[in-house]
Amino acid sequence: RDRAWRSRTVESLSLGRGARVLDLACGTGDLTHDAAHAGYAPVGIDISAGMLHAASASAPLVRGDGAVLPFASSSFDGVASTRRADPDAGSL
Repeated sequence: RDRAWRSRTVESLSLGRGARVLDLACGTGDLTHDAAHAGYAPVGIDISAGMLHAASASAPLVRGDGAVLPFASSSFDGVASTRRADPDAGSL
């Protein structure tokens, strides 16, 4: 079920092969992995060092806060996330 959701998310990006995609709050990099498998050039970002350490994605993974991205404006062609937004949580 989780894999199907990620697959639909990657498909919904509808970007060309090689497009740069940011996986926001990437956790262990599952969506990052799927985006790379689909031909995108993903970069994952997560605030949790533990989650990134447990990741098995071959794409670049960056430790950082999704509310203060360490990337220049327009660095990515698309953004995806498997993290559900919580309006009471403040920043991601």
